[in-house]
Amino acid sequence: MSMIKCPECGGRVSSLAGTCPHCGIAIRGMVRQCPHCGTYCIKTAERCPECEQELLPEEAVAETEKEESQPALRQQTEKPRPSNKKKRKSLRGILCLIAVFLLAAIGGGGYVYLQDQKEKKHEAERYMQLESLTNPEFYQQFLLDFPESIHAPEVRSRMEALIQENADWQAVCQGISRKSVETFLQKYPQSQRRYACENILDSLDWDVALKAETLEAIDTYLAQHPEGQYVSEAATTKNQLAMTKITPEDRSLIRGALENFLSAGLAKQDTMVIRECLSPDIETFCGTAHPTPKQIADWCTRRKAKDAIGVHYLTGEEMNVHRQTLSDSTLGYAVEFTLDETQARKDASSNGTHHYRATALLDADRKIVQFNIH
Repeated sequence: MSMIKCPECGGRVSSLAGTCPHCGIAIRGMVRQCPHCGTYCIKTAERCPECEQELLPEEAVAETEKEESQPALRQQTEKPRPSNKKKRKSLRGILCLIAVFLLAAIGGGGYVYLQDQKEKKHEAERYMQLESLTNPEFYQQFLLDFPESIHAPEVRSRMEALIQENADWQAVCQGISRKSVETFLQKYPQSQRRYACENILDSLDWDVALKAETLEAIDTYLAQHPEGQYVSEAATTKNQLAMTKITPEDRSLIRGALENFLSAGLAKQDTMVIRECLSPDIETFCGTAHPTPKQIADWCTRRKAKDAIGVHYLTGEEMNVHRQTLSDSTLGYAVEFTLDETQARKDASSNGTHHYRATALLDADRKIVQFNIH
């Protein structure tokens, strides 16, 4: 409620009063406020009694106020819509953010993928390397570096097997023999040490063949190791042995040459026979260098007892003969044998026999180059 000036009498009256107490004019619902000066006046008045400005009819005023109030009301109730240009900028920014996020996600995922592939490749390479290694420490390191590897159970099993294999191999190395090496191979047929074992057996068999010094032993080695490390040497040795092999005929002719020298030449002190049995380049005979046939005959004469009527020589059954290179680089025969010397006396009961060991060196024509009685 507010006090207003009565538009009729000018007295002060309440805006809610039904009539003016001064002049009786109707007040409630019948007055309006001048839009120009704010003075209250009768709704039907055409001009303001105070500022004399023209007043619009009440209906026109209400319509005008309604129209003026609608833009303000729309402005209050509706949110301002951004322009198309601002919308495009906003959308472009959002798209850029999305693109940056996607690129970051793709880049991060790609980096993780590449790192994973690199790690898998490294693991595969390390796993392949283990196939040629016999040291369990490399297997242990693999398990430490790749504890989640799909190969971990297999690697662990192989590592444990290698630990036992290494212990058995150390035992073999402490006392190498054909039996120990063959036993190891039977227990570990797929071992990486198989080649080492085969080389050891190759060397052991070759050593046996060399010590035997026979064609049969060389042939046995070649049959056992057709691609062995000593095949070339075996072929050379075989040729040498073939050249130096003593045949039964050689042995028979050598025995005949020695028995002829001893029985027909030395026992009878026959210088002619002795000369025929000697090499022109004879070196020694029982300590005498380059002896003559007469010196050899005299040696036998000095050994005879005074009452001896004859001397007899008999070679033993065992006669070791092998080829030997002589001083002139030709091949001859080295002979070792036993020799029995018997002196026949006038009194047969006094006959005596002496047993000796003799060595001789004969040339290719079975002529004596050296002869010694020990």
